[in-house]
Amino acid sequence: MDSIQTDRLFSVLADETAREIFGLVSDSPRSAQDIHERCETSLKTVYRRLEALEDADLVSTMTRPGEQGPYTVYVSTINEIDISIHPDSKDVDIAVQRDDDDVDQFISIWDELQE
Repeated sequence: MDSIQTDRLFSVLADETAREIFGLVSDSPRSAQDIHERCETSLKTVYRRLEALEDADLVSTMTRPGEQGPYTVYVSTINEIDISIHPDSKDVDIAVQRDDDDVDQFISIWDELQE
């Protein structure tokens, strides 16, 4: 991960609301409206934080069918972030484990639709 990506990651995770939103979409795919209701913050703020999380490649969007037509949900793109700080060299190593298995994500969403 280069220094620009590292800075972007630290910047977005420094924000408490972004961390709360990231935690919510890590549990299960959620719409912006659902996130707004759970975070007790303005919908505008939710969209701004989601955009920042997308820019940092921490979340992505998926389209779901709904009673009133398709709608967007946000999902986490990673399973784990490991951060190592080396005090002697002042280097920071970040290891990101991504969930690249689209089949598992599809099955998870399908299971939720069936409930």
